Amino acid sequence: MEAAAARRRSNSVKEIIERIEADSTHHLTGPFVNASPTDTEPSTPTVTKRRLRRKGPLAVLPNPFIATATLWNDIITLNWARVPSSAFTLLCVPIVLWLNWQLFAPGVWNPFNYMLFIQYHAGESEKGTLYRKGYGDIAFLVYYVVVFSFLRQLLVLHVLRPLALRLGIRKERYVDRFAEQAYAIFYFTISGSFGL
Repeated sequence: MEAAAARRRSNSVKEIIERIEADSTHHLTGPFVNASPTDTEPSTPTVTKRRLRRKGPLAVLPNPFIATATLWNDIITLNWARVPSSAFTLLCVPIVLWLNWQLFAPGVWNPFNYMLFIQYHAGESEKGTLYRKGYGDIAFLVYYVVVFSFLRQLLVLHVLRPLALRLGIRKERYVDRFAEQAYAIFYFTISGSFGL
């Protein structure tokens, strides 16, 4: 009897977790739930589970490549953290503004340098160039959060997920885990080789 009770409890916990993951108003998943519904996206989490079981794993998934209609909506809903095309748009805006400033006002200091380059040069030492801390570093950090979010999503969605499917991984949670673990290996290999 204890095993049967434990089994029921396990299913109820799974159902609650699935409801939380599909609930767009929940504080943990709200910003990361797909904001733009598609025709193939089911309306309830129970339908999703049933369709995935009937048609096979990974049969009905929300399209991760759909960006919303406006850049402002992507910024507010944090859609840029999920959709590479949205993050790429955010990456291009400061670069275009920086290039525009350089071309049309070459003698004037460019305020977009804060976002793209490290500022506050403090001099040279035997070990290399030194920099101080400053408030402009906040813009630099925010910009590079978007850069690395773009690189991560691009790698996960366009390289690692197809690789997982090609290797025969079919369950969605295993595909996600494979993609996250492979990205971690990639990230730490690259950053470790640069000594970061």
